[in-house]
Amino acid sequence: LVPVPNAVGALTSAAAAGMTEDDLVKRRVFVGNMARATTVERLCEFLSAKFGPVIEANIVRDRENDTSKGYGFVTFETEEQARKCMEKNVTFMNRQLNFGPARRKDKTARDHTQQPPHYQRAAGGVLGGQAMS
Repeated sequence: LVPVPNAVGALTSAAAAGMTEDDLVKRRVFVGNMARATTVERLCEFLSAKFGPVIEANIVRDRENDTSKGYGFVTFETEEQARKCMEKNVTFMNRQLNFGPARRKDKTARDHTQQPPHYQRAAGGVLGGQAMS
């Protein structure tokens, strides 16, 4: 997450403000369907003008080619600002943004080595319970 300048130009960080992780989650919003050219600065400027100060933001990027995946997260100063954001239909950079509550990622979801049995290749050339041709 990137701390963003507040109204008077000082950098604000959630840790410095003494917020707990639970406080942050209530103020954090998922933002989807962003244009690939969206920058954190432009997104923060736009959302701050519409809903109130954004204190942290990030845009998720592809690890291999460092391009935007088209979604990210913003943390507002208050829960009320986050709620108002999620209630609105907003167009930014010619795209209808999708807003939703940020959810904590399930730590087991990160383990990509554990695939369901129907995706694993079995001995003898069987995939998902069916013989491969």
